[in-house]
Amino acid sequence: MKISTKIILPLILLLAVLISVFVYLLFDLKSNERIIEQNTTKIQIINDLSTRILLLRQENERSVLGFQFTKENRNAETISRNRQEITSLLDKMRPHITTVRGKELLANFEQTRGELSQVRDNLIDAIRRDDARQTRMNYNKWEIIAGNSQAALHDFTNYNFHTLERTSELYKDLITRIYFTAIILTLLTIALIAALYFYLRGIITQPIYKLSEAAERISQGDFVTKTAIRSHDELGVLGKNLDSMAGKLKKYYENLQDEVNNKEEELKRNKLFETQKDDFVSIASHELKTPVTSLKLFGQLMQQLATKNGDHTYDRYLLKMDEQIGKLTGLISSLLDVTKMQSGQMPFKMKYFDLNTCVQNNIEVVQEIAKKHTIILEGSLKEKVYGDEDRICQVVDNLISNAIKYSPKGEKVVVRLSNGVGEINFSVQDFGIGIDKQHQEKIFDRFYRVTDIDEKTFPGLGIGLYISSEIIKRHDGKIWVESAKGKGSTFSFTIPYQGNKI
Repeated sequence: MKISTKIILPLILLLAVLISVFVYLLFDLKSNERIIEQNTTKIQIINDLSTRILLLRQENERSVLGFQFTKENRNAETISRNRQEITSLLDKMRPHITTVRGKELLANFEQTRGELSQVRDNLIDAIRRDDARQTRMNYNKWEIIAGNSQAALHDFTNYNFHTLERTSELYKDLITRIYFTAIILTLLTIALIAALYFYLRGIITQPIYKLSEAAERISQGDFVTKTAIRSHDELGVLGKNLDSMAGKLKKYYENLQDEVNNKEEELKRNKLFETQKDDFVSIASHELKTPVTSLKLFGQLMQQLATKNGDHTYDRYLLKMDEQIGKLTGLISSLLDVTKMQSGQMPFKMKYFDLNTCVQNNIEVVQEIAKKHTIILEGSLKEKVYGDEDRICQVVDNLISNAIKYSPKGEKVVVRLSNGVGEINFSVQDFGIGIDKQHQEKIFDRFYRVTDIDEKTFPGLGIGLYISSEIIKRHDGKIWVESAKGKGSTFSFTIPYQGNKI
C-alpha cells in the first residue's frame, strides 16, 4: 500500500466520523426543535381558547345574575350564544390535546359543563315562572356546579401551563444535551487526532528517523548499517534501496581503499625514483662538467696545432667536435640549473636592465643561424625591467630558439614587446607544428616531452621550458602558451617592472 493511501484512509475515516456525529447532532436538534415548536404552538392555541372560554363563562355568570333581576331576554340570548361559541371553541381545542391526562381533564370539564347547562336552564325557567323556592334551590345548585365547572376549567388550564413548563424544560434538556454532545465530540476528535498522530508516527516519522540515522551512519563510513524498515510503501522501498546502496558503497569503498593504498605505494616509489633521478642528474652533471671542460680545452689545443701544421682535414673534424662538445656543455649547464632550482640554490643577480637590447641581441644571434626564417620584432619597452638579466635573456633565447626549431616549414617568427599596466608583455609566435590541447597544461613540467611522431624530429630533454617557467615565477611573472595543432604556437610571459626584490 502506498504511503499516500495510508495517510488518506485514516483522514477520510476521521472526517466520516466527525461528519456522522455532526449530522446526527443536527438532525437531533432539528427534530427536538420541531417537537418543541409543535408543542408550544398547541399549548398556545389551547391557552388562547381556554382564556376565551373563561371569558365567555364569566360573561354567562353575569348574564345569569342579570337575568335574575331584570328578566330580560337579551341576557338569555347572550347565554345561549356564548354556550354555542364555547362548544365551537371546544371543538377547535380537542384536536390539539394529545395527552391522556389532557383528554381526561377536558372530558371532566365538558361533563361539569353539561350539568351546569341543565341547572342553568332550570334556574332560568324558575325565574321566568317567578317560583321563588325553585329559583333559590336551582340557584344554589347552579353556584355549586358552576364552581365545580370553574375548578375543572382551572385544572385543565393549569395542566396546559405545566405542559408549557415541561416544554421549556425539554428545551433546556436539549441545550444541555447539545452541550455534552459537543464536549463528547471534542474529546472524540482529540482522541482520533491522537490516534492518527501515533499512527502516522509509526508509518512516517519513525521510518524517516531510521532512514536519517542510517544515512548519517553511512556518511560516517558505516556501510554495514541496516534501516530495518519492513513496510512495502515508498519509505520501505527507499530503505531497501538505501541498504542496497550501503552494500555497494562498502564494496566500492574497499576497492577504492585498495586503489588508494596502491596509489600511495606508487607515489612513494615515484617519489623515491624522482629523488634518485635528481641525485643522479646532480651527480652526473657535476662529474661530467670537469672532464667535458677538459675535453673541450684539449680539442681546442689540438685544433690550434692542426691549423699551425696546415692539416685542414683534422682542423675541420676538430671544429665539429668542438661544436658538439659545446652542445654537451650547454646540456650539462641546463641539468645543473634544474638541480639548483629543485634545491632552491639558483642564484639571481637582480638589477635594472634594458630588455629591448636583450631581445634584439638574441634575435640577431638566432637569425645568423636560422637563415630560412625571418624573425620580426614588433614593439618596444619604454622603461627598464628589474630582474636577473642573464636569466631573463636565457628565457627569451629559449622561446625564440624553440619557435625556430618547431616551425621547420615556417617562413617567419614574430616577437612582440609591449608595455602593460605595471608589467611588460613578451611573446613569440611561430607558424609551425603546434601543440595539442592535452599537452599544453604539462608543457612546462620538468622532463615533459610531447609523445607524438614529431618527438623523433625534435629531440631534447624537456627542461628548457621548465627552466624558463621557474625563472619567470621567481620574478613574480606568468608564462603560458596558446596553440593549435598544425597552426603554430604563441609562447608569452609577463613580469612586473619592479620585479621580485629577491
